[in-house]
Amino acid sequence: MKKRELAAYGAASIADAGPYSLVTVYLIVFLTTVAKLSPEQAGMVTSVTILVNGIAEGLLGYISDHTKSRFGRRRPYLLASLVPLGAGLILLFTVFEGSPSVRMASYLGAGFLFWAGFGMYFTPYSALGAELTCDYSERSILRTCARIFGLVGNILGMVLPLTIVSFLSGRGCSEAQSWKILASLMAVCACSSILITWNSTRGKEQTGNVGCSEEGSRVSILGLLKDYWSILKLKPYKYLIGVIIFFMAANTFYNSSMVFFARYTLGIRDEITSAVFLISLIANFIYTPILGWGSAAKDKKHVVAAALAAAGLGCLCFFFSGIDSYAKMVAYVCVFSLAYAAYWQLFNSLLYDLSEVGEYVLGKRTEGSIMSVYGLISSISTSVATQAVGWILGMSGYNAALEVQSQSAQMTINYLFTLVPGVCLLVAAALQQLYPLNKKRFQQLKQAISEKDKKESIPSELKRII
Repeated sequence: MKKRELAAYGAASIADAGPYSLVTVYLIVFLTTVAKLSPEQAGMVTSVTILVNGIAEGLLGYISDHTKSRFGRRRPYLLASLVPLGAGLILLFTVFEGSPSVRMASYLGAGFLFWAGFGMYFTPYSALGAELTCDYSERSILRTCARIFGLVGNILGMVLPLTIVSFLSGRGCSEAQSWKILASLMAVCACSSILITWNSTRGKEQTGNVGCSEEGSRVSILGLLKDYWSILKLKPYKYLIGVIIFFMAANTFYNSSMVFFARYTLGIRDEITSAVFLISLIANFIYTPILGWGSAAKDKKHVVAAALAAAGLGCLCFFFSGIDSYAKMVAYVCVFSLAYAAYWQLFNSLLYDLSEVGEYVLGKRTEGSIMSVYGLISSISTSVATQAVGWILGMSGYNAALEVQSQSAQMTINYLFTLVPGVCLLVAAALQQLYPLNKKRFQQLKQAISEKDKKESIPSELKRII
């Protein structure tokens, strides 16, 4: 692929990382401190609405696999996602008036709208990458490029929000107005990036139902369930499912508790917390080329496993040694960022390779459905973990009205920020290392697909793992 083609695809990753970071990191903070919901209510709003994303992603991948359009199988859904994604994001960071039940209903509705739009964009966009190149190594390059744009999105959605809110609040805006303006700016940036990719990839994707008969191209609930059940039975995918569950749990606990840890354990102002997020993004920028080089020189599955394991061990070291200063928090964030960078940069590339596994085993390419299962599992994992954060904070005695939290609440926040992520990352690393598909086996698989007598041409070792 040419550099401009890599950049054209990667641009829309801003719409992935930016809104996702803003919602997963700051929504629970906004809902408890500005909208005045309880931690349990905030956790429920976040977790329940995230499930909508899972449903949307679960449907859109399968539907896009079976879409016939002269505009392609994936791109039409990118365009359709713009309104719900943008409008839902703005409404999520709006303060609603009324009774508690009315306010809860308002945030649930906003969350449903946002996550439906996000799912409508994310799965077809992710699946599009698997169609643009079928080369094992080039897929890593494609995802590395997308990750660079994703880091720009992270800056917008993770680093700048507290600084922007503080700036606007100091210029006469209320805190509520500041958050709404911030969300509006993010919506514009996200939707613009999707439009860039939608326009720039025109004519680049496959336009038919690859590997599907006319009957097989029909969309139905039964067909969806059959497709997903077949994909879940692919042996290599079972290991990746475990990686998804435990990484998303680690990431959710880490992100959701960072602002609380900075405020109540270290007493750091929000402006300084923004600097911590910036440092984490700088670490990500540093890790990106190193991970890209590593995946080219070594097998990408080993690179991801090593990064997850190193970060997991680092988290546990900081838990036992304690984080009692700004400098130690910065160091800890840089350690966790290694796992964050490796997962978001290379994991999609691993999922793309399952397209060939599905093509051999199922007789058709199902990139969309593979990414749908990924999205559904990610959403469920994030939803459960987010609800757990809200519930655990409530049980610990956390009270958003207090500037100084109880010892029990502070201890709980520390566990959520360091211990739980560390354990989850180590489990994810072990499962990633057990994942059986590597570059050599992938090349054997592609050769077998190209042969007429596939059953005879595939090595017995490869048969056992797919």
